[in-house]
Amino acid sequence: MVKRRNLTIIAGYLVFIILLTLGVSHCDGQTVDDYYNLFVVDAKAQGKALVRVPPTFVQTSDNLYLNIGGVHTEVSAYTQHKEKKIYINVVSFEYETNPQVLIYHELGHYYLRRNHTDRKSIMNINMWGWGGLVWDEMSTNHQQFYIDELFK
Repeated sequence: MVKRRNLTIIAGYLVFIILLTLGVSHCDGQTVDDYYNLFVVDAKAQGKALVRVPPTFVQTSDNLYLNIGGVHTEVSAYTQHKEKKIYINVVSFEYETNPQVLIYHELGHYYLRRNHTDRKSIMNINMWGWGGLVWDEMSTNHQQFYIDELFK
């Protein structure tokens, strides 16, 4: 009985790894590519031409680190402009609670050359972290405010 239970646990873990590899890691079934496609639709609706080559998304369950102000800092995602890559930790708190915001934030860096801000914005990293706003709990009008602000 113990061996069968262990095999079940291992099989479940393998299914999780396979789904993670395929990009189906978020509970609503949306993948990183789905959010990218939403961004492209929103950009068109806002009259923004996306002239850069689409980035390659590197999805990982490993911790990501950047040197920010001389401090080795853990992050949920980051953009490498020269490599044309966006790295995303798909098991991070930020991805699990606000995947669309996290992807739009990184695409804001990549396509729109937006920097971080202190204003009400998808580019304000302090609004979306622990105890912050949750995209799926907002009204459609409230979400649209942040999309409009991102593309202005």
